[in-house]
Amino acid sequence: MKNIPLAYSLDDVLLRPRFSKIKSRLDTDIFMPLTQHYSLAVPIVATNMSTITEYEMAKTMARLGGAGMIHRFLSIPAEEEIVRKLKWDNISPIIASIGILDEDRERAHSLVDAGVNILLIDIAHAHSEQTIEQLKYIKGKHNVDVIVGNVATGTAVEDLIAAGADAIRVGIGGGSRCTTRTVTGHGIPNLTSLLEAVEARNAYFDATKIYIPIIIDGGIKNSGDIVKALYFGADVASLGYLLAGTDETPGELVKNGDDIFKKYYGMASKEAQAEKGSIKKGIAPEGFSELVPYQGPVESIIENLVGGIRSGLSYSGANDIKRLREIGEPILLTSAGQAESKIN
Repeated sequence: MKNIPLAYSLDDVLLRPRFSKIKSRLDTDIFMPLTQHYSLAVPIVATNMSTITEYEMAKTMARLGGAGMIHRFLSIPAEEEIVRKLKWDNISPIIASIGILDEDRERAHSLVDAGVNILLIDIAHAHSEQTIEQLKYIKGKHNVDVIVGNVATGTAVEDLIAAGADAIRVGIGGGSRCTTRTVTGHGIPNLTSLLEAVEARNAYFDATKIYIPIIIDGGIKNSGDIVKALYFGADVASLGYLLAGTDETPGELVKNGDDIFKKYYGMASKEAQAEKGSIKKGIAPEGFSELVPYQGPVESIIENLVGGIRSGLSYSGANDIKRLREIGEPILLTSAGQAESKIN
């Protein structure tokens, strides 16, 4: 047991406030790379869950400076139609998801023909032979950037970069409605996963001068978590639960007395498996469903998060994220320190 390493979550750390010359948080720059060839004015993407991102979310997130990742639990014509509508709106980049089956190669062809800029190979455990084969196939056939996820280790990042990934999505079991760690006994707290991923990415950059962005996925509960993730090397944060109750998510409003909700569930939940067509015998769900409070337009959520990110930079005296990484000072928290940081 003495050789078993410790692993950390974002809740285990804070950044030390520093002397600042920043006059206004609006003076900060939060422009960040999303993939090798695409960047975002706001380092936030709406995740590719069926209860989060279809046409309306992708369109609005692009207008706000971020992006929305279209989920893959649609028919090929339906996902293709969303891409075409976004293309007609001059949205860029357009991101759409595929899986690792042979039929997903047909999906990829259709999405590329429709005008997609970035494909996301979306697999719960992407450090696999099938994923790497699919990645190599897509990169060999199509002139598009490819994001691959999700992974949790530096070794996975090394292997996927070597296979041609243009960005990596990091995080296994950290989603707010994900039970992978409980069900499977596998996973790594997201800060340690991020640190491993960044180390592998940086080693590749040092050797090749090619920068592969990292998207942190899961475990983001507020703007402070995004600031900490950006400091430790993430380039973009992928959000689900924080956006779940907004107007732009798919699905109807659900009324319960005077309260209004929207449905939200993890993509390995029983509900999501049923959405894929059937619940396979012998497959344990790794997530659950719930109703989340209605929150109105997503714009107000993103504005608050962006304001928090900008404020976070100013607390370190950094005018951009590169500078934050250079001068930020992290501290580890005790359990008492974690409790003190939370609203009581």
